[in-house]
Amino acid sequence: MAEKMLFPSLPTEYKTSLAELYNQQENVLAHNIEYLRELSAEEKGLFSTKGGAAPIGSVLQIIYKISGKLLPLHFNVAVDRAFVQEEILRTNYVLVNGMMMAVVKRKRNPPLEIVYHNLKDLSDDELDAELQRHIAADKRLGFDLTNGQLVRFSVFNTGEDEYAIIVTTVEAVALKLDFHRIFRAALKLPQPEDISKIVDAVVGGNGVMTSPVKNYWEKMLSNLPPMPKIPHLNPQPAKGKYSEEAYLVYVPRDILSDLRSKAESNKLLLMSMLQTAWGLLLQQSNSVNNVSYCLLVPQKKKSIPGAQSLVPFLLKAEDNPTVKTMVNNAFKQFVVSQPYASLGREDIINLLGKHSEPFDHFLNFYDFLAEPKPYSKVKGTGDGTIVSQKHWDVRDVILDVSFRNEGNQVIISVDYNGEAYLQNDIAILLKHYLLVLQQMLTDWNEPVEYFMERLKKRWEVKFQELDESQEDSRSIIQDALSRIALFQECEQGIIQLFILGAKLYTKFEGDRISEHEVENQLVFVLSGKVARSIECGDGWYNTLDILKENSWINENVILPKHKVKISAEVITEQATILVVPLVNLMSTLKKSPLLAKNIIYHVMRQLEKYQRLWIQS
Repeated sequence: MAEKMLFPSLPTEYKTSLAELYNQQENVLAHNIEYLRELSAEEKGLFSTKGGAAPIGSVLQIIYKISGKLLPLHFNVAVDRAFVQEEILRTNYVLVNGMMMAVVKRKRNPPLEIVYHNLKDLSDDELDAELQRHIAADKRLGFDLTNGQLVRFSVFNTGEDEYAIIVTTVEAVALKLDFHRIFRAALKLPQPEDISKIVDAVVGGNGVMTSPVKNYWEKMLSNLPPMPKIPHLNPQPAKGKYSEEAYLVYVPRDILSDLRSKAESNKLLLMSMLQTAWGLLLQQSNSVNNVSYCLLVPQKKKSIPGAQSLVPFLLKAEDNPTVKTMVNNAFKQFVVSQPYASLGREDIINLLGKHSEPFDHFLNFYDFLAEPKPYSKVKGTGDGTIVSQKHWDVRDVILDVSFRNEGNQVIISVDYNGEAYLQNDIAILLKHYLLVLQQMLTDWNEPVEYFMERLKKRWEVKFQELDESQEDSRSIIQDALSRIALFQECEQGIIQLFILGAKLYTKFEGDRISEHEVENQLVFVLSGKVARSIECGDGWYNTLDILKENSWINENVILPKHKVKISAEVITEQATILVVPLVNLMSTLKKSPLLAKNIIYHVMRQLEKYQRLWIQS
């Protein structure tokens, strides 16, 4: 156990560094911080300082199935008690004078917010799909290791005395905390006396490779070309900050239909097409014939749920093969490599040598290839049956490009540092990638040189169109406000008052907009659709209605003490959300009677709508 360092006994430079980091005076920090300590050997393997002043940690997500009567009040109490009793739940990780330290707080403020969803009336297939959307959306939220909560709980009532709980947490927390104990406490079940092992490691590679495996990868990695540069990414002056962001797109249905036709329902061949397209993108943008990149796939020879392996890949085009031949070669290479797939990142670094460049991104096909047992087919228990567990580790990479199947669609999600890269750059990168996929289908039997010429011309035209479509954000917000019914007929001068402090966000299917996130804000949906849910005091959120574009999500924010809580969930592939500070509305009401009249009309229309629904029900 590392030595505990109480705040008063810290060196002056440590206190100064913490005061700057938390933007608090030393006497306040002395009250809030219980102690500091160095990281354990186990913890050191779970964090990176590549972000500069902000540590980056690996993340674990576990889905449990609970059987019993779980009440929101009881679960909240069990979680609150765990935060008091378990130091790891009050721990953050910071860089102090260039050294990674664990900071243990006296208490969490504000307390952890837990949202309870009601999914009781869905069929098995609908339930499995809905949970997968929530799992993906929860993962996209990221963690603030320096000052935020390092665990999240999402609770779903999926049947009579049946519940799904999604736990998303920094891996360092999962290694020290048994979540089953929280579930048992919430259900008032007896606790077992001893817990031998809390959670198994799920990362591939344990530092021990058999000779055939080592020989194969040494040969594979010995003649790699220089690491290619990812196009369109223009690093911003992040100043050491790290904020995990995600951007999501769907492979267009017409393109996916043609890809599946050529793959003849072979999942590995479809994966080979998707990853070959990425390799061709790197070849085009770097003007090279051969490129290397890295795949992340399920580890076949490991029984631990969620075990993964990194598979280095080499895509060659030096003999001018056809696009079809390149895809087939990629397929054969993966089939040969798959039996040797047991590498973790440390294994690759050791094989490459300390002075070689490691891979700076990977294509994550874990969800695409994994075949876990569906939630609906798993039997729940009182202390929680583990349905699945997944691991993400983007500590030392620029991008994690993830592919997954959902119904008849393929979804691509890119995780990146939002402090270092702009969302618009990621959007352009994915538009370029989808264009490569489309051109592959057009030139399937053509030599790659001919394909590259045509791809270059098409991208130049496409990029010009994208460049011309970029608008000033103020004009976009002004146009958006003018289309919302609340601001109809208002003078431009009044609308201008709302632009100050207003922000636009792109949200994806399954992303939540909770009341806590938008406190003291007006929230509007500009494009796409959201499902609003309401909580009336029992803890469970139930669907209220569906809102389409140019709708106001949280009207009750103007009530000083509203009695219901409203949240919203995106139900289309994407939605554009506009957030305006509430203070803008309050100050403008005095200047614009027309705006006050529009609010009254809006509220009366809502009243009329629900009166009709009440009678019809």
